[in-house]
Amino acid sequence: FPKDSERRKLWEVKIKRVNFKATQHSKICSKHFTPSSFDSTKFGGTWPKPDAVPSIFDFGENSKGETTKMPNPRKPPVKRRISPDESLHEDSSTMAKSEKKRLHYLGDFDENDVNSPTKAQQLLQISKVEVLNCKQTIRKLRQENKRLKKRVASLNGMLSELKEKKMISDDASAVLKLSLPGAAAEFINRLEMPNSKEKYPPKLKAFALTLNFYSTKAYNYVRKTFECNLPHPTTLRKWYQSINGSPGFTGEAFSSLKVKAEEAEKKSTTIKCALMVDEIAIKKHVEWDRTKFSGYIDLGTDLDDDELPIAKEALVFMVNALNSNWKVPVGYFLINGLSAPERANLINEALRYIHDTGVDVVSLTFDGTSSNIAAANELGANIAVNNLVNFFPHPVTRNPIYVIFDACHMLKLVRNCLASKGSLHDGKNLVNWKYITELEKLQREEGLHAATKLRLRHVQWYREKMKVKLAAQVLSRSVADALEYALHHLKHPKFEGCEATILFLKKFNDLFDVLNSRNFLGKGYKSPFMEKNKTKFFQLLDETEAYIRGLKTSSNGELLLTSQRKTGFLGFLVTLKSIKSLFLSLCEGGDLKFLLTYKLSQDHLELFFSAIRSHGGHNNNPTAKQFKAAYVRLLAHHQIMTSDSANCTILDDTNILNVSASKNTYLKSINDSDAQRDDIDQWPAVESLVQDHNYCVNAFRHQSQYSQDVIGYVAGFVIKNITALCGLYFCSCREI
Repeated sequence: FPKDSERRKLWEVKIKRVNFKATQHSKICSKHFTPSSFDSTKFGGTWPKPDAVPSIFDFGENSKGETTKMPNPRKPPVKRRISPDESLHEDSSTMAKSEKKRLHYLGDFDENDVNSPTKAQQLLQISKVEVLNCKQTIRKLRQENKRLKKRVASLNGMLSELKEKKMISDDASAVLKLSLPGAAAEFINRLEMPNSKEKYPPKLKAFALTLNFYSTKAYNYVRKTFECNLPHPTTLRKWYQSINGSPGFTGEAFSSLKVKAEEAEKKSTTIKCALMVDEIAIKKHVEWDRTKFSGYIDLGTDLDDDELPIAKEALVFMVNALNSNWKVPVGYFLINGLSAPERANLINEALRYIHDTGVDVVSLTFDGTSSNIAAANELGANIAVNNLVNFFPHPVTRNPIYVIFDACHMLKLVRNCLASKGSLHDGKNLVNWKYITELEKLQREEGLHAATKLRLRHVQWYREKMKVKLAAQVLSRSVADALEYALHHLKHPKFEGCEATILFLKKFNDLFDVLNSRNFLGKGYKSPFMEKNKTKFFQLLDETEAYIRGLKTSSNGELLLTSQRKTGFLGFLVTLKSIKSLFLSLCEGGDLKFLLTYKLSQDHLELFFSAIRSHGGHNNNPTAKQFKAAYVRLLAHHQIMTSDSANCTILDDTNILNVSASKNTYLKSINDSDAQRDDIDQWPAVESLVQDHNYCVNAFRHQSQYSQDVIGYVAGFVIKNITALCGLYFCSCREI
């Protein structure tokens, strides 16, 4: 039946059924309509026209031409006479029954119903039930509102609770409080709609990212307390990735890593990488960068507030391939200092990101600052003399990640300890810095050098304490040989008792060579770690470990490993133990045939820092805006060379992985050196050999034994190189 009341009444009249009232479920057969009553263009000609009305009620033959069988007609009712009065009463009662109302709700009553005691009583009962329901609803809403206010109020107190439980630091609490006012309002909306599928608002997003940055445990605790009204950590990792070089983890870098992992998978291999972390100092400066003010601390969370502290460092993460020839920075953060738990949390996040690309990280490299040592302990290692644990579990695979302290930094700390204290004790004899200063003085007075790099700047190390090469040139075998020459051949009185110093220099020289191998064709301890020299290298590492454990501050003093100057020596212990473990897992139990330990060095990150400073005209303190611009350009592979006067110089040809398009292409990187150019012939190499010695002698009339020996050594050196170039041969009587 039609929904229109007028048409429905018309159909009811046409049907001619007594007391029939059509409902929404009433239906009528289509055979009661003429064919012209249907619209042939709709639903196969079965849709009635707007003006269609039923008009056929006497059917003839059916569509098949067969006679319709009608059921037996009912017997007519017995006729009886009814008086007019009886008929009128019957009609009125029928109408009263049809017009009876349902009185279940307050809206069903009218003013006349109050006059009836029965209906009035029924109205009173319904009114009481309605009022009771309203009171219960109001009470529930008030309780819910109270809980919401309590939760939002507890959000402020939550930071204090997290701080008391030592889940976040004071700096983290201060930063989170700045993002809290806007996030609290958004919390109310999310709590009212717990299953909402709407996007998280920016203020709540910034709060979640900031809290998760400082502490994953604190974030999970808050998320559980507020019934999962904060996004899942997997969602946060997607938000962290920046696509335009902004602070955070760089999405393009991970895309490039994924491409490399897929290429290695096709060759049935796995990319093994070392993760390294370090800070670069930036200028405390705030400036406008066309979209916002940059220079405040930026954790990649889009938190924008003028009360944030100004950043003074950029914490950079870099990945270096052990079984390939590339490296790539994977992110950076502008910070004003991080606590150990915050730093450990960030390292775990980086490991999770890298794991998602298919690349396998096997080690973590950083320098020996107290915050890094505390972060390693927070991750699960134990950097201590007793019960030393040199690894921590991967946050996803639970495989060991070995801790590597950068050998260059450790060597500087050892040099600083010896030079500042003046002497150490190896358990038997005294290791004295004065022998090194006396050797430099002897060379300067004689005007000739005993085949060493030792100069006045090496003795005055405190003026250039950041130069790695100065420390490496002092703690070297050439200086040890010169001391041995002065002791045994010259029998110089000022060098009596320097045997312990000679041993000290040789031990750390050989150890540094093992931890700094970078050439497959290297000789001796500079050769790569492989199966054929495993026994020799393991013996050296074991002997050096025992030697370091026996060093003391004085003959009756405490062990160096328990003193306040222990960092350099303890760092070497951790690193040599990690190197042995990495060789056993990667070379003996893995796919690598040899291990170049320089791949684990922090030099790769230091060279990247040098290139960033070079971008601004060798600016040692770039601003946050300048750092971001240099970071983006280096990722895009612009040719920027490092400074020759930097703390670290180029020693290999490791390329920065091109992340501009995440394709399988290699471009020349910032690490290209002149030694790789084909247009350089062999003569500049000879020039470098000639310049390796100082040939200016002040006087030749009265030559000392030292001068004669040095001149003879230099002459032999010259003859040896000229002979190699000119094809001459030495005769048996050593004459040309």
